[in-house]
Amino acid sequence: QRWVDTTPDNAYRADALHRMFPDLTMINMIRDGRDVAASVVSRGWGTNDIHKALDEWGARMLAAHRALQSLPPDQVVTVQLERLVGPEGDQDYERLLAAVGIADAGAMRGFFDHEMTTEASHSGRWRRDLDQDRQSRIDDQYARICQRLSGAGVTLPT
Repeated sequence: QRWVDTTPDNAYRADALHRMFPDLTMINMIRDGRDVAASVVSRGWGTNDIHKALDEWGARMLAAHRALQSLPPDQVVTVQLERLVGPEGDQDYERLLAAVGIADAGAMRGFFDHEMTTEASHSGRWRRDLDQDRQSRIDDQYARICQRLSGAGVTLPT
């Protein structure tokens, strides 16, 4: 009855996926772009330049936003990772269950409670091992990107 795919690139293809699966519910998981950039740099499969990775995050956020605009609003659920794993995570967890029309299950709830933690999300990882000057440059770049995205109507992590 359900197909779940966690490929981040699917958000950029939401319009095409909607044409193929008109009843789909798209879960749009967003995350602080600085943490995304730090993750990309640490993985070894993307750029090793955090500034370039941050620019790429901005471009991906805009592409996803544009593609998601073609879906009916009630078929898009945007969830911020930092909120999902934080103190108010239960509300977002319930919202996700309702959006996809499934009941809570013990194994799923156990995974959420034990694996979906702030520590596991690596929130704030981008600051690790960076001096104050570098952090400031990244913050400035992030603020510029977020301002541009906000002007385009993109939902941003808070």
